Amino acid sequence: MASDLDLLRQWARENSQDAFTEIVRRHLDLVYSAALRQARSPQLAEEVAQSVFADLARVAATPSSPLCNRGGPPVSSLAPWLYAVTRRTAIDVIRKESRRRMREQIAVEMQNMSATESGAGVPPAWSEIEKFLDEAMESLDETDRSAVLLRYFENKSLRDVGEALGASEDAAQKRVSRAVERLREFFSKRNATIGATGLTILISANAVHAAPVGLAASISTAAIFAGTAVSTPTALAATKTIAMTTLQKTVIAATFTAAVGTGIFEAHQASQLHGQVQALQQQQAPLAEQIQELQRERDDVTNRLAGLLAENEQLKSNSNESELLKLRGEVGVLRAQLASAKLTAARPDLAANDGSNQAMLDYLGTPAPPPPNLNAAYSKEGLISALQTAAQAANISLRKIEIDDSEFPFLIGVEVQTGNDMQKLQDQIKTMGEYNYTGGISGGTYFVGNITPYDQYPAEKKHDILNRLGLRETMFYDKVSGVLP
Repeated sequence: MASDLDLLRQWARENSQDAFTEIVRRHLDLVYSAALRQARSPQLAEEVAQSVFADLARVAATPSSPLCNRGGPPVSSLAPWLYAVTRRTAIDVIRKESRRRMREQIAVEMQNMSATESGAGVPPAWSEIEKFLDEAMESLDETDRSAVLLRYFENKSLRDVGEALGASEDAAQKRVSRAVERLREFFSKRNATIGATGLTILISANAVHAAPVGLAASISTAAIFAGTAVSTPTALAATKTIAMTTLQKTVIAATFTAAVGTGIFEAHQASQLHGQVQALQQQQAPLAEQIQELQRERDDVTNRLAGLLAENEQLKSNSNESELLKLRGEVGVLRAQLASAKLTAARPDLAANDGSNQAMLDYLGTPAPPPPNLNAAYSKEGLISALQTAAQAANISLRKIEIDDSEFPFLIGVEVQTGNDMQKLQDQIKTMGEYNYTGGISGGTYFVGNITPYDQYPAEKKHDILNRLGLRETMFYDKVSGVLP
């Protein structure tokens, strides 16, 4: 015999009405009885049952449904899932009904049903258990609740329960016994004292009642309509008719009997109008395609406009920063000029020499070698790796990377594609926590600077480093940009 999940997958993939009807046949009594205990109204219980199986059809027909495609419920039976959905649906239905102006009628129906049950010889002990049963079941964990449902609500054997839970028959017996004991303790706290054996007998005998004749066929048809999302006027009318309560069906049947002649005439007219609607839909199909194409073009233009606006805002926000970087570059040049002026005053013979840049550099202090315990991030390889990482994060390409490792700190020199790429690279370097971006010299697509933090400088050489740094940047920029060979 096919399992519940096999039938559900068959319904979802092949739209098999027979498979879904078999699922309804297997579990209708369980769903209807659980709804009846909470709603206390046969009509509302029918509506809840219809809604639960319609939800099952819709969920199963969804492509991403976990019931059919990606695993499934914790057991092979749908009983636990249907029981949980029935409880939630019944609560929603009761809340909706409380807002309507039919409280007197519902109260009368509940009194009539209670009188019928008392006359039918329902054991007094069951009357005490029934009102707390669903609340007690809800207090169990999911596996225990599944075990009780399968064993006493659907009267499965312990072997079947074990297979559904993925356990042995002995393990299933122990789990069922523990779950029954928890239920018994739950009822005892509510002054409904009963033994474990008596409790199982009452649940097996009274928890599930036979649903009204014909309800299974109505639910199967309604759920199939809901699952396949039928949208024609005839199907919608049929679905609404099926979902109506018994009282509403009675009124509609009487009205239909009185106006049967008019109904036949209107049905004939509806058939003719349906044909005309189909013809109009065929004529409108090309127009619909044109509308969709225009909508796609509109969306494309809107996206491009949004991108341009965002880029414009970015350019506006970066204008001051770009000016700041330009000023920093000019400061570096002025620093070098100041050093040249000092040298001219102190050593006219060196300043007039062709190699005055190197002479000035020597005058400003002695080179600092790298510290013996230099952090790898500030070595030549570390700086190259940092520039490549920053370029990748900024989504730009570097034309050239050069490192001046003649003395410490090492200077970086890069060439990028455009000036905008230069801004992106500098912004990205600022976010790198190990480095200290303090500006440098930039022009066009070239940039030279120092990103090694001051706290990495040897204390005894810090003065010479700072004196030589500006002139070093100027000389290295001339080399990177191609001014000097």
